[in-house]
Amino acid sequence: MIGKKIFSLTLLGTVLCSSLSYGKNLKDTGFLTPQFGIHTFENRNIDDKFTYGLSLERVFNGWGIGGYFGLIEGNDYKDAALYLSKYYSVKDKLYPFISFGVGANTFNDDKRSLLGPYIAVGFYYLIKGNWNFYFSLKDFYLWKGRNDLVPTIGISYMFGKKVEDSDGDGVSDVKDTCPDTPRGVPVDINGCPLDSDKDGVPDYRDKCPNTPEGIKVNIDGCAVITDSDKDGVADNIDRCPNTPVGIKVNRYGCPIDSDLDGVPDYKDKCPKTVIGTKVDENGCPLDSDGDGVLDNKDECPDTPKGVKVDSTGCPIDSDKDSVPDYLDKCPDTPIGTLVDKKGCPVLLDSDNDGVPDDSDECPDTPAGVIVDRLGCPLDSDNDGIPDYKDKCPNTPQGISVDEIGCPLDSDKDGVPDYRDRCPDTPQGMPTDLNGCPVDSDNDGVPDIYDECPNTPEGAKVDEKGCMKEVRLEIYFDLDSAEVKPEYYPEIEKIARFLKEHPDIKVEIQGHTDSLGSASYNLKLSQRRAEAVKKVLVEKFGISAGRIIAKGYGETKPIAPNDTEEGRAKNRRVVVIPIK
Repeated sequence: MIGKKIFSLTLLGTVLCSSLSYGKNLKDTGFLTPQFGIHTFENRNIDDKFTYGLSLERVFNGWGIGGYFGLIEGNDYKDAALYLSKYYSVKDKLYPFISFGVGANTFNDDKRSLLGPYIAVGFYYLIKGNWNFYFSLKDFYLWKGRNDLVPTIGISYMFGKKVEDSDGDGVSDVKDTCPDTPRGVPVDINGCPLDSDKDGVPDYRDKCPNTPEGIKVNIDGCAVITDSDKDGVADNIDRCPNTPVGIKVNRYGCPIDSDLDGVPDYKDKCPKTVIGTKVDENGCPLDSDGDGVLDNKDECPDTPKGVKVDSTGCPIDSDKDSVPDYLDKCPDTPIGTLVDKKGCPVLLDSDNDGVPDDSDECPDTPAGVIVDRLGCPLDSDNDGIPDYKDKCPNTPQGISVDEIGCPLDSDKDGVPDYRDRCPDTPQGMPTDLNGCPVDSDNDGVPDIYDECPNTPEGAKVDEKGCMKEVRLEIYFDLDSAEVKPEYYPEIEKIARFLKEHPDIKVEIQGHTDSLGSASYNLKLSQRRAEAVKKVLVEKFGISAGRIIAKGYGETKPIAPNDTEEGRAKNRRVVVIPIK
């Protein structure tokens, strides 16, 4: 068990340090380290105790030799060790180590000591100057199965020479790419002299420290002036470094191009071309369409091959109609005549209605509108509104119409004036086909005002349309009160009215003419009134309590009795509502 712990600790230290750089830059130096920690006792039935101590170590070229002495809480126990250490380095800041040696533990109570192998792993971390943070994990493997682990931390002082810097430039030799830099020369992080202009000559030897990047320089760092093409312009400013020998150049080293056409004079066969003119590889103006007029003067540079052109390079147009002769099917059209795309005259038709403007009486007709032979929109019903605007295209001839071609309807009842028998009907009132207010029961009072809309036909009504009386067209045989079945429909009108108005009672009045005695006529009129009541009750189910039958004889004539016509009007049965 104990052997495994020692092996594990050793393996841990070896693995951690194997990936690090060897600490050879630590030589002729040493560490003095006060420290404290916890001493753990294993297999001895002793509680873990606080410990403090001091280690001293001397380092030679990455290897160290040292010792440790520590007191344990209560001063009853003491630790000691002598050991060798192997050091590693991480960026000259962190120094991991692994130590091997002999350790001892002394007990004051029985004046005895235990010896055994000692191993430790840990590190020093440079804080500032010569001061370091220290950590270690010590393992005292004591005889007779005792194996004590002691983790400690502390602050260590590094004495002696810390890091080798042969040229004294502040960069350790292990990092210094230029270890022989002269004393006092400023260096970069790699220990090499600064070269501000990147010309390969360090600043401390560079007599021209601001040479532009990329310029060839001599050993003093100054530009070497060369002229590869022998044109008198140094290579470092020569924009055309391969100019043929003997060619005149401008201040940038490029061949002179007097007419600025992109072709240098020594190649230009047309050296005086007007500036801005397109040229060929010989510097001569182009004639793209081959019409004999150079492009810089050609106003029609895309003329088809073989077409005759004028001095401006445009196709000839003999009749000046804007259609060139090679396309003109009518080349002799008089000047000023409107022509089509073939150069032939066209008749103007501004509104495109098919009628030429010189014959068109309506030259501004909207596109797509059907017109007559005079070019005016059709008006099928001759109401003055053209069909394309006419919402009523079949209005009878002679009828007055509104702006959309529909007959006038002054009272807005939906019946045009020419068919309206009641042209002054109040707006919003329902009307019949003749434009008159609806009177469903034909009592002379329009439904909108009629408070009794189902008055029996023929009844006299008041201004509200409610019945004052109704005369029943019933005829009795001489000296008879029997109601014949053929008159039942007449009586049914009253029955229907009573059913629709269950709160109304009626009086059935019997009347006669003046023939016969007054007493006899009174009795006869009573019997006839009661006969009508009986039909209403028994035939049509009207409650008898809602009907009063009363005979008036010849006492209430409505016409003179001295004529047959008058007597016929007086022989009557009348129904009067009782409120």
